[in-house]
Amino acid sequence: MIFDRVENIGNYKGLGKVFTALEFMANTDFTNIPIGKYELDGDNIYYMVQKYDTNPDKTIAEAHKKYIDIQYIVKGEEIIAVAPIQ
Repeated sequence: MIFDRVENIGNYKGLGKVFTALEFMANTDFTNIPIGKYELDGDNIYYMVQKYDTNPDKTIAEAHKKYIDIQYIVKGEEIIAVAPIQ
């Protein structure tokens, strides 16, 4: 897991599609994009705009074997936990 700030995306230039996604994220005003799923590079890179109320008592674990998940909290707060996929 990488935990960082968007201002530091230059540190990830060598990461190919990850950098493409981070650069898009850093240069996009997500507050003006309707809720939904959008393709950036077909099925290779896509993003989802969501709006929801967080609830730390109702945490749902998730794991990814195919995709890398980049979480970008535009407004509010979120608790993000991490654990090995096993």
